[in-house]
Amino acid sequence: MNNGAFTNGGDGSRVERAPGVPGGEAGTPLTRRQRDAEEIRAHLVSLRGGAPFLSSNDGMLLEDWLDRGVSVGAILSALERCADSRRKKASRLPLTLSAAKRHLGKPGTAVRRVIEERPQRGHRLLPLIARVQELGGPGANALADGLLAVPTQDAEHALRASLACVRTFVEVRWNALDTPEREARVATYLQLLELDPDEPASAGYATALGLARDSLRRDWPWLNAATISELLS
Repeated sequence: MNNGAFTNGGDGSRVERAPGVPGGEAGTPLTRRQRDAEEIRAHLVSLRGGAPFLSSNDGMLLEDWLDRGVSVGAILSALERCADSRRKKASRLPLTLSAAKRHLGKPGTAVRRVIEERPQRGHRLLPLIARVQELGGPGANALADGLLAVPTQDAEHALRASLACVRTFVEVRWNALDTPEREARVATYLQLLELDPDEPASAGYATALGLARDSLRRDWPWLNAATISELLS
């Protein structure tokens, strides 16, 4: 999926304007605020498995958060907490910033076994990197290398850069599935939500597709913002 340019922790790279994110003409550099907005949008889209545009309510809420100086890391973490809670009960409604509002500033669920393996010295994300290497498969080596390359002196930047790596990994894993497996995952949610499987262009099908894409994250509960944040603390 390439609904717009991904950023890697707001590094100032030259990117195209993404859907739903205000900015200049495509191909022109974005301001720091626009890069922050795009980073948040990209994470939201990754977690909900599609629907690249922000609603007007989400757009206004995002503007308000950025105006008030809410950190990007805090917003990304709130989105992950909201997605995790929704993952436990398949919902017809897509993940939104508005739904994540109540999770802002609340602690997430870090995987204790990973935290307990935290090294006394060396790269702070080593326990997570080891888990990724054990996982193997498409994208695992690239994710491990990406996490290892993240500077960890600044926890906020490190969290954002790490989550950018995770977004790419999720996309690689989904694209690596063969067509029958992808269709089977979508069919599972169509049946669960009692949606019409013969309307692939419908909003219901889009919801099932998003849930199917996000279901990959169930296999790696330790690969989340809370665990990353705990390792960086």
